[in-house]
Amino acid sequence: MKTKFLLFYLSIGLIVSCLPDNNIKTSDQTETIIQWHLNTVSGGFAGVDHNFEMGVIIWQFEDANGILYVENNNNDDDLEDGFDTGIYPYRVIQDEDSRLYLEVDGIDNGLLSISDEDGTFTLDQNTKLSGSGADGYIYTFTREVVVIE
Repeated sequence: MKTKFLLFYLSIGLIVSCLPDNNIKTSDQTETIIQWHLNTVSGGFAGVDHNFEMGVIIWQFEDANGILYVENNNNDDDLEDGFDTGIYPYRVIQDEDSRLYLEVDGIDNGLLSISDEDGTFTLDQNTKLSGSGADGYIYTFTREVVVIE
């Protein structure tokens, strides 16, 4: 009797293991990822104005989990470039005037302005939820839509 059950379960296991894998990506399945490339950093106490090439510094937001992925390939420590490579928690906060602010790793990083027309966003550290200043940086990013097949 035990042998019959053992053969039954082994047969079921063999059948299930031969079923096709539903997780295999086929040619018609694509994934779209939006990456933001840091173009320009300006402002600050010293009056910085620097441009970065596409792909040097990339931010990618995962909205569902509130995670910001940063890939920073800038090797010049003298250039202001934002965050180091890493994974950071983030959230977007809207004030009573409907302005948006970006908080990264629990710190207010400034006013967030998004332009769908030209595919850019700016992060202005001179305007924060706590008030305005004059020594913050302004980061300008360009959107790139990446399609993974």
